[in-house]
Amino acid sequence: MGILELELSRPGPLNGELILPPDEEYFYYCLFMASLSTGSTELLHFQTTPQIDLLVEWFHTLKITTLIEPETLVIIGQGAQFRPDYQDVSFELSRHTRVNVLFVEFLRSSDWPLVQLKGTSLHLGQLSDELSNLQGYILDSKEGTLDIQFEQSKELKSEYKFKQSSSIARDIIFLRCLLDEHSCLVQEPFAINDSFIQVMNFFGIKTNIDRQGNQELSELEKRLSRLRGIKTEKKSICSIDGFKQINAKQIRLPADPDIASALTVLGCLIPKSYFILKNVSVNPSRSGIFTSLKRLGFKVDSLRRKERQGDAIADIEVQFTRNRLARKIGGESMLSSTRQYPILAIAACFADGESILRDIPLVHENQIMRLHHLATNLKHTGAEIGEFDEGIVIRGREECDSNTYQAQGDEILALALYVLSRTTHGKSHFMSIDLIDKYFPSFIPYIELLETTQASED
Repeated sequence: MGILELELSRPGPLNGELILPPDEEYFYYCLFMASLSTGSTELLHFQTTPQIDLLVEWFHTLKITTLIEPETLVIIGQGAQFRPDYQDVSFELSRHTRVNVLFVEFLRSSDWPLVQLKGTSLHLGQLSDELSNLQGYILDSKEGTLDIQFEQSKELKSEYKFKQSSSIARDIIFLRCLLDEHSCLVQEPFAINDSFIQVMNFFGIKTNIDRQGNQELSELEKRLSRLRGIKTEKKSICSIDGFKQINAKQIRLPADPDIASALTVLGCLIPKSYFILKNVSVNPSRSGIFTSLKRLGFKVDSLRRKERQGDAIADIEVQFTRNRLARKIGGESMLSSTRQYPILAIAACFADGESILRDIPLVHENQIMRLHHLATNLKHTGAEIGEFDEGIVIRGREECDSNTYQAQGDEILALALYVLSRTTHGKSHFMSIDLIDKYFPSFIPYIELLETTQASED
């Protein structure tokens, strides 16, 4: 079967309100903790997606009972001591590397001798890269599968210090502490992607995140401190303490930040657009793209912001933006939007001046190739693009050229390039619609729904 080529052009103005599918990564955290809880947990605002169905199927295989009610998933908890018996089965990988790593670690802690995972070469490679940096795994990669044998991990310590923030390594430590009822603390420069810790705390596990240093200072205050020679060490201390039991909860799931960020960039680039995305996760440790878009001059505002289950939730107000200015974005802002940086790069292509996106993790081959494929596609827009060791330089323009865009099997890159193909001058050819259909099947219907809303109002 050949590659399907789709010819795309700009949609009409986008208007209305949308309730997006649940945040799949956050859904997994809740599903996992609910399985270890005592009682029945209700996950509200539940919608099925191919990835969420996959995650539920994982736990069905482990003999966890779930019940689907209108917009609600009920999980019957097995108690904090639950560990699944070994089964000679293969699991299909999700698109979320962090979720895959945590699931594999749970199976290791359940005394499974080995597990076989199936998936695309990209997702298998991403998982293999992460596990190779952790202890306790022997990896055997084959075509379309990854066999993992488990070794006994080293005894847990009471304190860990990371010179660089490593959220996956930190979450693995917290998971091991949770399952072994062990107390410890992890010190790192800053806590990126802290949602798993927040969910653990909501379910009754005593966790805490103590952020120290100048994170809370404004940009002006930071500059004044540097001019005065004041050096404040930034650090985040995350701790976990003992617990008696994991309590069942009722949880309202936040909306998917990946789809929300893609729709946000699209809406800001389509004239006369104005819409609201409801109940989106805006946790600054993993949704920094919204703050970065505001720095680029995009009209993105958080309405009715509130704390829910330890995470920040808000309605995202999106409006067409004409005055877009280039910026240098790095550090925590970039690390907290690592998954969405290709979408942020699309926004930078339409900003006036030279934007620099730096501090992009480029340790593994898959990470390097994602950036290279992104840069190759962006050069087709007519914008000036340069790659360097830590990121990408983009000299944007008001209008980007139509061309042929292809994501090379990367679903997040496909999402970003679809947005680009719908915002270029003229008709672009999009070669990765299969990835949108597989991983984001509701994305195009949402765009059509916002167009329909505008048409009915006219």
